[in-house]
Amino acid sequence: MIKIPYDADRAAQLSGFLSDGIRSKLRNLNFSNYKYFVQVVIGEKKNQSVHIATRHFFDEMVDTWGSASFQSDTLYCTTVAYGIFQSSSSSSNDDQIGIESEPMDSSLHL
Repeated sequence: MIKIPYDADRAAQLSGFLSDGIRSKLRNLNFSNYKYFVQVVIGEKKNQSVHIATRHFFDEMVDTWGSASFQSDTLYCTTVAYGIFQSSSSSSNDDQIGIESEPMDSSLHL
């Protein structure tokens, strides 16, 4: 395993840096009809297990998500990125997005 010490202050900064970087790379793909959401969680490992779960409403035909995880002896990092399709006729009203969609469960186990 890689030896990276956990530091709470550095983890907070790094999670923001990683989420901004991931979102920027997604935007550079030039899928202009997608809105991106990125979540990065960095935590300290102290002989415990971690379970991270998300629930979201989703249109499986056009929306998508991906995840990645990393762990060392002292920390874990998991990221989830969502791409939500925004049709040109969509308004910014959240109640009009995914109202007919089935909920999806994306659970990550480290």
